[in-house]
Amino acid sequence: VMEASVLIKERMILHHGVVAAVSSFDQNLVFMSSWADPLVLTRARCLWEMYAMIACKRPPKLLYVKGAHDQLIHALQNDYNAFFKANTTVDIETAGSMNEVHLAFIREAAQNLKGGVTELNRIVAKQVTLWLAEDLQQAVIEFRRGEGISILQEGNTEACANVLILAGRLMHELDQPGHSVQYYTE
Repeated sequence: VMEASVLIKERMILHHGVVAAVSSFDQNLVFMSSWADPLVLTRARCLWEMYAMIACKRPPKLLYVKGAHDQLIHALQNDYNAFFKANTTVDIETAGSMNEVHLAFIREAAQNLKGGVTELNRIVAKQVTLWLAEDLQQAVIEFRRGEGISILQEGNTEACANVLILAGRLMHELDQPGHSVQYYTE
């Protein structure tokens, strides 16, 4: 069992220290292992830290593993609805944590924000949407060049058309109509 003084310090760090820490960094980074399974969007501490980065006007840069654009295209093709939900649903109240005490502190801090949990979820979801739109555009560029994705290299025009249709649908849902129309007409 932790001492009360330790818990109080942890609570203060999670409530106020995260913003102070990220505002002192030159650059903030978020690592996304996969768009197909965005674990970072299901962890309360990750969401809290992303919110802190955005709130202090230092939005994080997204880092991901090699081949992430291929994964994005394949995830879109495999189950578009699951992909869309996994990457656009941000909810700190249902996010998990390996430390239940920290989870309670983070949720308490989120509820005390101006706009509360709803505002935190909205701000982080907006950032994720921007990342997703940027990555989708890059994935389509790579797809057009035939880099990495085998269906283009095989000359499968139906599969190529399907990817562009899905990219158009996703950009439409991400409120990017110009790109959406471009992909649909191509």
